Order: sequence, then structure tokens, then C-alpha cells
Amino acid sequence: FPLFCDKLPEPHAPVRRFDFEAHSMVQTSIGPSAVSLPWNRVSRSSSQVQDTALSRLRHGFKSRTGRFTTRKRKSLRAPELFLFREDFNRHPDTVTRKRFGQHFLSDPGILDRIVEFARVAPRDRVVEIGPGRGSLTTRLAAACSSVTAIEVDRDLIASLRAAMPPNVTIVEQDALTVDYGSVAEPGYVLVANLPYNIATPLIERFIEARFSIRSVAVMVQKEVADRILASAGAADYGPLSVGVQYHASVEPGFVLPPGAFNPPPKVHSRMIRLEWRPDVPDNPAFIRFVRNAFSSRRKKLVNNLIPMLPGIERRKLVELLETAGIDENARPEELSPGEFLRVFSIAGPNPSSGPRYNEPE
Repeated sequence: FPLFCDKLPEPHAPVRRFDFEAHSMVQTSIGPSAVSLPWNRVSRSSSQVQDTALSRLRHGFKSRTGRFTTRKRKSLRAPELFLFREDFNRHPDTVTRKRFGQHFLSDPGILDRIVEFARVAPRDRVVEIGPGRGSLTTRLAAACSSVTAIEVDRDLIASLRAAMPPNVTIVEQDALTVDYGSVAEPGYVLVANLPYNIATPLIERFIEARFSIRSVAVMVQKEVADRILASAGAADYGPLSVGVQYHASVEPGFVLPPGAFNPPPKVHSRMIRLEWRPDVPDNPAFIRFVRNAFSSRRKKLVNNLIPMLPGIERRKLVELLETAGIDENARPEELSPGEFLRVFSIAGPNPSSGPRYNEPE
């Protein structure tokens, strides 16, 4: 590891440091709050570097060289010491905000795998949610005709607009409230590394806007992906599984460990891809029906249906389930999306005129 300097520079003098994100040397101004960090005592995570630096700025530390270093800026002695500046913790291009669920990807190999998994073609229009520092955005822009990137963190907007190629449009909006029908010309591909804290409501929004979105390829928390991919009878099977599989066919993708992200999350992540099923109309009553049917997972389905359909006696409900080919002792997690649809069609809120759609596979 190169020797950056053998002593602290004068205040605000430019020195060189190692950029953990770009793996290259960049210029940094070092002020009076500089602190030394032994290279073998910090990880490559910039957030951990920041935490370590701020702690040492406040409390001081004793390095392996045996020299006590405090905010008084004593000279450095080991060649692997790394200079750090306190206000680096507030730099918009390096800090991540927990409230936005930001976990950035920068590995070129992983970014290329995401673009390949999304099956982006040169003539495609792409909408990306949460471009962050633009690593995935630039690769998408090189693979398609245009990219519309939706970013809510206003501190990143200026640098994104300055760094992106001409075929990228940055939209400063919240992904939970943006109009997916007008944000880009309909028929686009949606690609994103979704914030974990809002992944499920975002997927529900994609389903609502599926007539404008051609396909969806997103990185989500592995536990969420497992719930979406789960089959009837599995422990992870639930309303989210039924709702997504009713509207789309789900393709599982590759899994990434926490260390692939900066800062690293506490869980693994997984790519999934959604292709909408044809001729499936909007049916919010069916989705509500499924959610209520899962209200008590340990109960039999017929017992959960009784409070949902107060005008129908239990004996009649059992007969309706038998008509739909469902065992009276079946529990909600044992029914496939198609079986739920059959139950809803004959025992839903309006059984006499209930919808009878083509069942998902």
C-alpha cells in the first residue's frame, strides 16, 4: 500500500488518499480535524471508516506503532496510515442515509450481471429506482436507448445530472408516490436495487402500474424474494406470494452476500424478475380476500371465511369449498393462487356474479 505522506500537511493542503469506492487515487483537502487510520485496522466499507475516524477524533487511540494519536494532530509514523477528514462524513457522494435504505453496489461484475438478468435490449426504455451514485445507471444507459432514474435523495441529484450520459434523465421524486404511467413512455423495463424497507409496497405499486411496465427486474432482501417465490405449502407462502404470482410469473435470480454492498446490510439479497401474465384484470377485491384468508394461518380456511362472509353458514361454506375442489380441512397456506381464485369466484363478496378468470399456472 503506497505511502501517502510521512507527516500531516498544513491545514487545507491537498493530499492524496485512496477512494474505497472507485479504487483509485483522488484529491482530498485535509483540515485541522485530520485523523490517522492504520490500513490494517479498517475495512473497505466507507461507513466503517467514517465511524472509526469519528470515534478516534473524539476519544483518541493508540495505534500499533505505539504512538498515541488525538485531535492534536501528532505526526504519523507508519507507512500504511490513512488520512481522513471529519467533514468527509457529510459529503453527499460518500455518505449513505439509513432512512432511504441506501446500500450501494459498485462491483462491475455484479452490475453487469444485473443488466444481463434484466434482459435489456438496445431499443428498450428503462426506468431505474434509486440510482444512488449512478454505477448501475451508466451500465443501463450503455445497454439501452434511454434511462429514466428516479431519485429521492436531493443531495445526489446534482452530481448525478453532471455525471450521467445524455440518454439519462434524472427525476427527483419518491418512488412510492411517482406516477409510473407517465414517468416514461409505456412499455419500459423497470430495473432497481430496491430499498429493503419499502420493497414490498413498491412491488405492489409495480403491479398496479403493470400496464405501463413491460417487465420488472429488482434486487430485494432474500427473505422477501423467498416469500414471493414460495409455493403453496411452504413456510414462506403467504398473501404476497399469491398476489405476485397471480399477476406475474416470477424468475429467481442470483444471491448476493452483505459484503457486496456499501454499507453492507445485515441480510443477503436476491434478484427476481417479473413477467406479467396476459389478460389478468385489476381485482383489488380478490387481493383483499386473500389477505383476510391468511389472517389466522393456523386456522382452517373455512374458519377464516366465516367472519369474512357473515351471510353464509358454515355448512354452506363447506359445500362451496367442495364445489371448488378444496378440502374442508385445508389451511390457507395449502391453496395455490388458482385455488384461491376458484374459492373467491364462488364464495367471494358477490358469489352470484363473481369473476371467473383464467387460472394462473
